[in-house]
Amino acid sequence: MLTLCINKVNICLKGVNMTRFEEFLESKAIMKSKLAKQLGLSNVTIINHARGKTEISRDTAKKYADFFGMSLKEFMNRFVL
Repeated sequence: MLTLCINKVNICLKGVNMTRFEEFLESKAIMKSKLAKQLGLSNVTIINHARGKTEISRDTAKKYADFFGMSLKEFMNRFVL
């Protein structure tokens, strides 16, 4: 079941299959540990986001988007929706 709600504080992504996100990281040869360090997040957080196990705050989603050189909307469309 996909749960998606976007508001000013959080982007809820529980239950999302984020294999596209993981495949993207692999295609760019980006290790989750390196991404975590670059974004100031823990390795566990990155893994949980990639697997759709935890919610991603709007600020963190923006960090991902900025890191990958895309808008927040593009990140959401590419990896979430």
